[in-house]
Order: sequence, then C-alpha cells, then structure tokens
Amino acid sequence: MRAKKEAKKNCILLSQLILSCVLFVKPALAKSLNPHWKPQSRFKKISKTRKESPASFSGDGWSPEITKAINKLIADKGNASPHYNPRKPPIATIPWEGVVTDGDIDELVFWRLIRRADFKFSDPFWNIVPIAYGRQKLRAAYEQFSPLPKTIWNTQPTYHQYLKYFVKSYQDQRLETGIKSCRIYLSRLWFGFTPQEAESYVQITLNQEKFQALKKEIIADPPEDRAPVYIRRGIRVRPQALGLIQSLNNAGFDIWIISADAEPTLKAALSWAGISYAHPAGIKIKLDKKGIFNGKISQPLPFWGGETATVIFHTGRIPALSVGFWPQDQAILSYGNGLKILISGKDKTLVKTARKKGWLIQPAFQ
Repeated sequence: MRAKKEAKKNCILLSQLILSCVLFVKPALAKSLNPHWKPQSRFKKISKTRKESPASFSGDGWSPEITKAINKLIADKGNASPHYNPRKPPIATIPWEGVVTDGDIDELVFWRLIRRADFKFSDPFWNIVPIAYGRQKLRAAYEQFSPLPKTIWNTQPTYHQYLKYFVKSYQDQRLETGIKSCRIYLSRLWFGFTPQEAESYVQITLNQEKFQALKKEIIADPPEDRAPVYIRRGIRVRPQALGLIQSLNNAGFDIWIISADAEPTLKAALSWAGISYAHPAGIKIKLDKKGIFNGKISQPLPFWGGETATVIFHTGRIPALSVGFWPQDQAILSYGNGLKILISGKDKTLVKTARKKGWLIQPAFQ
C-alpha cells in the first residue's frame, strides 16, 4: 500500500515538473491553460541599444552654405545615421596651420630651443646643420659662449651671432629649397630627445607663447645690423576650427590633423588645444633602439600626395570631409568624392582651382 502511495506521489511530482518546463518555454500554452498567467522570467529584459542623438554643427564663423553642408554630412555619415559603422568611422582631414591656428608652432619651438641652447649638442647633431647654411661658424659661435654662465650670454657677441646664424640656416633653406626641405630640417633637430621630452618641451613653449602678441621679432647681430632676421611670435587657436572639430568628434568622425610640423610637436599641440582625440599627421621622426629620436625621417611626408598617402596608410579609407588652406592641400582635396572645403587665403590661383572643381569656399577667418 505504501509503495503505491510513493509511486503516485512521484508520478504527481514528475507531472508537475514536466508541466513547469512546458510552461516556461511555451508561454502561449501557459496562457491557454491559465488566463491569469504572467511570465516570470529569471532573466533581466535586455534593452535595445540606445540610438545616438544627432550631433549638430552650430557653424559659428562659417558661411551658411558650409554650415548646411557639414550638418548634412553629419546626418548622413555620423553616429546617428543607420549606416554608421563604429569600426570604420568616417574620416575628416583638417590642416593645422592656417585653419586651426594662427601662428607657427614649429618655429616657436625652434626659437626657444635656440634661445636657451636646449638642443642635444653633439657631433651627430651638428652634422644635421648643412655646411652650406653656416654649420661651421654657427658651431664656433656656440662653443665660445656656451661654457659661460647663462646669466651673461646676452652680453656676448658670439651668442647673438649664434642666434642669427641658426635662424638664418632655416630661413635660407626655406627660400632656396622650399617648405618641405626646411620643415624636414626642423624635425631632424629633435635629435637626441625622447618623444616624451619633446612633447613636454612643446607644451611649455605653447603655454608661454599664448600670451605673446602675434608679431615678428627682430634678431640682429649686432643691434645696428642692417640685415637682421625675423622670427614670428605668438600662437592663437581659432574657435571656428575648434567648433568644427568638436562637432565632428561628437558625431563619431575619425579626425586627422595634417601639418608640416614634426609629429611630436603636433601631438603635443593637439593636447594643448584640447583636441587630443584627433590624430596627428605630421613629419614622423625615427627612433633608435633606446627610444630616442635619431634625426632620420619616415615616409610618407605630409606634403602634396603624402597627405593622402598618410591618411590612407593609417585608415584604408577615403576622407568624407577634406578641408584645405595651402597649395599642398590640393592633392587631398582632389582625392575621392567627399565634401571639400577650401579656406580662402592669399592664393588666388588656389581659389580659382576650387571654383573650377566645385569645392566649397570659406572666407578666411578673422
């Protein structure tokens, strides 16, 4: 008798277990059996991925036509678009000099390195200075004043000769061989620095120069020199460009800032300007085994076709937006079918080219 009761009890338990399993996996069946049944899921309901709210570009300082075009680009390709792929975000390329800033960071850093004699002086360093542009007299002047206390350097004629000769070595190259050659020269002068040292040095320089007036400073030897040289001082970041960069970043674009500056200089400048999320595309300097700049330059260079090659090399994608200012920006402006914007400057030929090719033209920022 007891055995029958146990068997009956086990049968009821088994039936309840089977029914529970069926009801768990078959809610429709459960509802038909019990109209008051409600699902009791053990798992939290997974919410749908929140869609990004559309970013927008206010267009402060930009023409209405360009503001409209950029907002359309953001709507079509930004992170609120159904076609947006975060693994392959749209690319935007923007020049640093003339668009993002007023002032020349490479020249400002160069001038501070000269004035303070902060280069990593050695025989390999001096070999970077071309003989044709005054290496021997420049080194001779340095070796005369440098052992003296820094407090009296400014009273030494050889110190002022050294200042003038060094600036002239750069400016003469620029006049005779063009911007590409002289910018490579400035980049190579980081010889002996680590990337961290260089970036820290740039940050200090920019924090000092932001208080300087935008002007040319005379470097004369002697003070009555009839053929002095000049160095540009001061740096300002253009709010119009920052507004564009921030809007594009909010919309999920991959932003590349192109510059003829050394890459460590540009990287530090982007951080200083508050846009460290942008990628620096400058002149890349090679490192030795100890992680120190060895004065050699890597390809491609950010000039003419090199701008395009740099972006394509790193991303494998055609820019959705290309902004240009300099003649050497024509190559990347001509590449692909994305939105093209020329910031018009003094180059009238470049403006004619832009009109001919259908690029949008933004008047120079004030």
